[in-house]
Amino acid sequence: MYRRPYLLVFFSFLLIVLPCAVNAAPALTLFYAGEERGQLSPHDCGAEQVGGMANRWTLIENLYIRHPGAVLNLHTGNLIDTADQNVEEVYQIGLSALEAMKVDVLCLGPNELSLPVETLAVLHADYPSIEFTCANLKQEIVAPYSIQSVDSLSVAVIGLLSQIQSQSLSHVELIPPETALATLKSEIVSKSDFIIVVFHGTQEAARALVQSVPWIDVLIVAGNKQRDPLGIHSPEIFTGKTAIVTNVSSGAAVGVLEVVRDDKLQHHIFTNSYHGVSEKIEPNADLATLINGKFNTR
Repeated sequence: MYRRPYLLVFFSFLLIVLPCAVNAAPALTLFYAGEERGQLSPHDCGAEQVGGMANRWTLIENLYIRHPGAVLNLHTGNLIDTADQNVEEVYQIGLSALEAMKVDVLCLGPNELSLPVETLAVLHADYPSIEFTCANLKQEIVAPYSIQSVDSLSVAVIGLLSQIQSQSLSHVELIPPETALATLKSEIVSKSDFIIVVFHGTQEAARALVQSVPWIDVLIVAGNKQRDPLGIHSPEIFTGKTAIVTNVSSGAAVGVLEVVRDDKLQHHIFTNSYHGVSEKIEPNADLATLINGKFNTR
C-alpha cells in the first residue's frame, strides 16, 4: 500500500502577499528528480533506506493524481556511476525505468557524458520517448535544448554543465554556459513561453548564471550534494524573474515546482516542495522486477 512520505513545502513571500494569485490554478507543474549515481534501488541513508526508482514511480503516479493540470516530468542527470564496471547495462536499465516513469527530458550530467559518444548514441536511440539535452557541448551528441508542448504552453528545457565539469571529461569539450545560452537566446525565446535550465554546478555558479542570463524562468541546480539533516534541500526561491531550486541528491526526493502566472503584475509566482522517496513507499511491482533484473522488457 502507498504510504504518504514526509512533505516539506516552502513558500516565497509573494505567495503570502498575493493570495488571489496563489489560488489560481498552476499554469505549469514541474516534477524533477535524479542524481541516482547508479543506485537504482533503495539504499542506506541514516535510519531508513531512501531512493529507489520503483518507489519513486509509485510516488510520481500519486503526484500526477494530485496535480491533474499541465505537468512536465524532468530528470536532472547523473543516473549512472562512472566507476561501475557494468555502467552501460545500468544506464540501459535506468533509461527503461525512466521511460516507464514517463520522463519527458533527461538533462545529461557529467556521468552520462563520461560514456563514449557512440555508446550514448546507440543507447539513446532505443528510447525515443525521452528527449536528451545538453547545450554547451561542442560535439553534437544530443540536442542543445528540448521544446515540450504542455497543454497550451511551449516549454524550453536546457541542460547545462559548468565549466569545471570539463576537467573530468577528456573526450568532450564544453563551451561556457553563458556563451551557449547567448547563442541560443533568440531561437529559444521565439519558440517558447517558459524556459527551464537544469544546471550541473555549484549554487554560487547558478546565481552568477542567473544574474548574467536574466531571461531564464526556472533554474534547477543538479549535482549539489549539500543536504540538511532530513536529507532534503531547502529551496532558494527568487520571486522575481527566475526561481532557483536545488535537486535532491541520490534520488531521495521528487521536487515539485508549481508555477502560477500573474498577468496583472507580469511575472510568475512559484511554490516549491520536496516529496521524500524511501522504503516506506511500496515500489511499483513491474519496475522493481525490471530493476532487479528478473526479466528484460527489451
